[in-house]
Amino acid sequence: MILLLCGLVTLAVVGAVILALVSSLDSVICVVIGMISVVIGCIGLIVYCVLVMDYIGAEHKARIMNREYGTNYTQEEVFYASSVIDTVRDLDRKRMEINGDILKAR
Repeated sequence: MILLLCGLVTLAVVGAVILALVSSLDSVICVVIGMISVVIGCIGLIVYCVLVMDYIGAEHKARIMNREYGTNYTQEEVFYASSVIDTVRDLDRKRMEINGDILKAR
């Protein structure tokens, strides 16, 4: 996440520097590249801010899941694979229900 942040900030700064140098270069290509860099950098930083909130929340979710279920999930596992974790839990729950019904029927 830190590398992504560094890349986005660098992209926005490089775009701003290119736009600042446009007056001395008089090049349309520099204007276009500078504007694209600044726009992509700013949009990327906004998306990054939204993702950071989920990433921080994954740490708290991992801590709660580890406490309640006795697991050892990390923040990264919960952030990137939370749907897989939920699917595995649902499958385990269904398997337990099926096995419980089979044992009760005998």
